[in-house]
Amino acid sequence: MSVFQPVLRAAPRSPCVNVCTLDGHDTCMGCFRTRAEITGWVRASAEQQWAIVTASEVRRRGVAVGSVLP
Repeated sequence: MSVFQPVLRAAPRSPCVNVCTLDGHDTCMGCFRTRAEITGWVRASAEQQWAIVTASEVRRRGVAVGSVLP
């Protein structure tokens, strides 16, 4: 009987591009993270950070999506 260990991805680098300006929806116009995602980044797990990166990329492409973090 073998025991499988889940494969864990390392945490991503912050998507910040030093264009820190929020639009009317509290979304950064540089990295496309929400205010909550920006402030919660350092406390987020690697899995949550990857979800934030994915959501911000979807926003960058112009698709509406809510914040990953409350």
